[in-house]
Amino acid sequence: MRSSILRQITEQLPREIDGIVQGRMQEAIDRLLGNLAEEIHLAVTASLADIVERAVRAELERMRNSNRG
Repeated sequence: MRSSILRQITEQLPREIDGIVQGRMQEAIDRLLGNLAEEIHLAVTASLADIVERAVRAELERMRNSNRG
């Protein structure tokens, strides 16, 4: 009886541990990917705003210079 119980535990434990580890790892990966996506979104938004601001300033400067001459 004792050896039968130990055998069952020995057979089931690796699958149980694997399931727990995979579930926890997937949760961590999902969180990390969500954070990364958010950081990328913020960086792209800031870069785009900077690009637009520089383009508008350059165009305004070009218009001012063309009005002078």
